[in-house]
Amino acid sequence: MAASDIATSDKQRPGHMALGRADKKLLDRDAWNDENVETIEHIIPQTRAEDWNDPKFDQVYAQDDKQNYLLHGIGNLALCPKEINSSFGNFSWAKKRKGYQMCSVPTEGEVQKLAEEFHDILSKSSLKRYESKYLPMLGYLSQLGDEDLTVDFIEERGREIASLTWERIAGWLDLPKD
Repeated sequence: MAASDIATSDKQRPGHMALGRADKKLLDRDAWNDENVETIEHIIPQTRAEDWNDPKFDQVYAQDDKQNYLLHGIGNLALCPKEINSSFGNFSWAKKRKGYQMCSVPTEGEVQKLAEEFHDILSKSSLKRYESKYLPMLGYLSQLGDEDLTVDFIEERGREIASLTWERIAGWLDLPKD
């Protein structure tokens, strides 16, 4: 949560975050009770399904200590409301990305346009569910292409989240940020 507090999309690197404006805060007392951050979504699903059989994900699903780091590490996780999280399930990356995109567009017009565009890809119930929530923290991930979701991306994203978290917490505690 601390990493997302004032994060914004990194325009030079799709799928990544950068520090944003200090007045755009996610982390405050009310945020701890916000249903939009009540569960953790696994970007690459916990259970390997047919759509995730690409060899580039073999390392994520390997049965060793690194599996926990990649599959359950912070780089593969996103804050998400329970009803949205459970609807993503083992969706393919293409479907998840579209769901993330629908949840993160800022205007009703954009939501409606995407609903029309995705009506043949996502179920009616999923479309309605995604239309009803505004989750800008999923917007970063919706920018990734099929080829961009890799083990390297997950590892880099984990380091990035840890760094953003440290920057926020160090500032609050008056500690050096480097």
